[in-house]
Amino acid sequence: MTLERNAEDLNLTLDRSGFYPEQVARLKEIVKQDTGITLVSGPKGSGVTTTLYSLIRTHDAFIQNIHSLEMEFITDLDNITQHKIKQDTEAKSHARQLQTVLHGDPDVVMVGFCDEPEMAKLGTQFAGQGRKMFFGIEANTALGALQEWVKLVGRNDKVAET
Repeated sequence: MTLERNAEDLNLTLDRSGFYPEQVARLKEIVKQDTGITLVSGPKGSGVTTTLYSLIRTHDAFIQNIHSLEMEFITDLDNITQHKIKQDTEAKSHARQLQTVLHGDPDVVMVGFCDEPEMAKLGTQFAGQGRKMFFGIEANTALGALQEWVKLVGRNDKVAET
């Protein structure tokens, strides 16, 4: 017997995410912005993916074209196109797979992780064209995540712009 769980069962909403009310209010302000990059960071197993799901579910998936690029799906997200990373050795690089997602001209993109400089550069370029990007980064601190992002993008000015 399989137990199907939907996004609500998994607390994949900002209001049920466990953040303090002030944090939820600030996150909702961030989500309202039409463009830019939002980094979600934490150590492995800390809820980065759950937080990313909560953030993209805040967008209206019936009005906006929303895509995700993930290693594994936690659950199906209604009206959000979910792309699973191909891990075999013959598959394209993760950055190439992200580029394929971006060719679909989405309004909002969630990338469950970022492990290649080319992924970060593509995301920064896309966000600079007026789109919204959410990236998960494994880091122990917010400053550590920002340092890693700057290292991946390679250009402080592009990071600052987005």
